[in-house]
Amino acid sequence: MTSAAITGAAAITGAAVTTTTAAGHRTDGGAASGPVRILVVDDHTIVRQGLHSILDLEPDFTVVGEAATPDEAVAQAERLRPDVVLLDLKLSDAAPAEGLDVCATLRGRQPDVSIVVLTTFLDERLLVGALRLGASGYALKDVDAVELARIIRTVHAGQSAFDSRSAELVVRSLTGRPAPPAGLLSERELEVVR
Repeated sequence: MTSAAITGAAAITGAAVTTTTAAGHRTDGGAASGPVRILVVDDHTIVRQGLHSILDLEPDFTVVGEAATPDEAVAQAERLRPDVVLLDLKLSDAAPAEGLDVCATLRGRQPDVSIVVLTTFLDERLLVGALRLGASGYALKDVDAVELARIIRTVHAGQSAFDSRSAELVVRSLTGRPAPPAGLLSERELEVVR
């Protein structure tokens, strides 16, 4: 399998591919390249503060700022020049997905910034829209801290990354496979119920 095929498969499944140069430097955006500078954008203070606290525990991350509104997000991104923006899609009660506009604006003004959508919405239209507007990653807010850190490192390395449910939705969207019927439980779910 070629390197491109491995990287492509890793991007679809959400797996990260890490290589090391002859000099021993990681190519996945890890600690060898300096801390990943992160801007957290969410309209809920407790979410921003929680993400800030969790991400600051990672030795190769530094949260450089927070924003609560679309205007703050764009201004902070221009002022702080983060490597990665963690972006919620719903930034107020005024519109259902203002984060998509922020994503497009950031991509237009800062083509090198990596954008990870972190949201509660597992919706094909929103996910595909975010990717088309420049997001490199997509994860649901119930993602665990280890998985979120992996996603951030992967997009910082120039690849795409998704949590497992978002990756499944991307594959369904690309292949045209229908979603499983609603209401059917997996074998494991049935086992738990019993």
